[in-house]
Amino acid sequence: MEEKVVIWKRLADYKSVEHCLVTASATDITISSTIAGTVNEQAFEVNYSLLLDSGWNCKEVYIEYISDGTPRSWHYVNIAGGWLGGTDTQPLHCDCIDVDISVTPFTNSLPFNRLKLQPGQTAQIEVLYFDVMAHSVFTTTQKYTCINEQTYKFEVADGSFAAELTIDSDGMVTSYPGLFERMYSYTQ
Repeated sequence: MEEKVVIWKRLADYKSVEHCLVTASATDITISSTIAGTVNEQAFEVNYSLLLDSGWNCKEVYIEYISDGTPRSWHYVNIAGGWLGGTDTQPLHCDCIDVDISVTPFTNSLPFNRLKLQPGQTAQIEVLYFDVMAHSVFTTTQKYTCINEQTYKFEVADGSFAAELTIDSDGMVTSYPGLFERMYSYTQ
């Protein structure tokens, strides 16, 4: 995959459509995406970009969004010892390599592609979680289990959420039951 376009729609508590562009080179992977939708009869828009190394390790995340008519943004950089960003002058200390953005299924692709689990294998990871609708950033622990080449079980480690996600050959979500569904995909 050198360049891939994916379009997802949100199926649950709010409605949205996402247009995501993933561009891979020999040294890094860049992601640029726009999500537009409505929640509580109010329009919202989210634009995010990620910079990954060639091993799918997240190095930088930038999110800007408008909800309730108010523009907001986050910019975090992965540095030795944690993530630096937001309004903090000190890094958020964690072992997070992955990020998870609440309004997109794309960020599940990071651990799929980075971990390369075989059927029956499980990995527990810490992620930097961006809850866009709640305007909060925090770390959380997630668990991924490879069921087969196209299916992963995704769980929040505290047991509060679990889903079986279907992916394509590039590790992109095609079905996230009850939450997201891929509408279109094109690889060049």
